[in-house]
Amino acid sequence: MSTFKSLLTVLFSLSYFAASAQTLDYKYQVVFVYNIAKYTQWEPAHAEGDFTIGVLGSKEVAATFEQNLQGKKIGYQTVKIVHYATAADIKYCHVLFVPVSAKADLGQLLAAWGNKNVMICTERDGWGQRGSTVNFITVDGKIKFEVNNASLSRAGLKMASSITSLAINL
Repeated sequence: MSTFKSLLTVLFSLSYFAASAQTLDYKYQVVFVYNIAKYTQWEPAHAEGDFTIGVLGSKEVAATFEQNLQGKKIGYQTVKIVHYATAADIKYCHVLFVPVSAKADLGQLLAAWGNKNVMICTERDGWGQRGSTVNFITVDGKIKFEVNNASLSRAGLKMASSITSLAINL
């Protein structure tokens, strides 16, 4: 229970201290993505090997994820960060993070990955409602996150209620 309280404290703290969802260093998004992924149930077939978080577009954002998640685990899996220059380069990953700077078409990403056991995390206004699994937005100067429950279900993912209770549920 103390781990749960710690998680809540971290998530609430980050949302109050973050000035915007598009921070240059992405340290807030890294913490959010890691904790959201950690408290999500994945299909058993994807519980072997590394836990892969793909970052589309920015090498700098991928480097921030790598620096902050080096040696971390989700379940029994070691977190591995993979940078994808373009959407065509994407291979299977557990989480696909699409920073606002990435040139991406959400419709194409959803067509390719939306029904697979992949959590698509974005940070553009309206993308949560359009089908992104998790979408980071700025509300009153604080980072918040939306969870599209239909997309979550379509991807075969089950997110802990402790996370969805903190989210803007769509």
